[in-house]
Amino acid sequence: MIGSRINPAEIDVVWVRPLDGVQYVRESNTYSDSGTAQPLGRGDQIVWGYTTVPSDDYATRRVFYLRLHDRFLQPDGIYAEGHPAEAVDPRQVVAGEPTPSLSE
Repeated sequence: MIGSRINPAEIDVVWVRPLDGVQYVRESNTYSDSGTAQPLGRGDQIVWGYTTVPSDDYATRRVFYLRLHDRFLQPDGIYAEGHPAEAVDPRQVVAGEPTPSLSE
């Protein structure tokens, strides 16, 4: 399981980009002082989705993203086959529950 630090208070998963044709997204934890605002990507990360929590307190939540060299954005790139270790199937993401890694 990727999300060893899943916040059980997650209440929703928000996808900010369509999932059509996306075979995987990368999952990571982020810390935020807003439970509902969209997290910003860092560097070459393009945020695809995120989880929300009920409060505006500083909280852990998940962000789902792709990098510029991921398969959906660069079909003939380094992930033309396979996937990164932190990859999950976006259709299996559920708020408050760990998402199985595609590597498991």
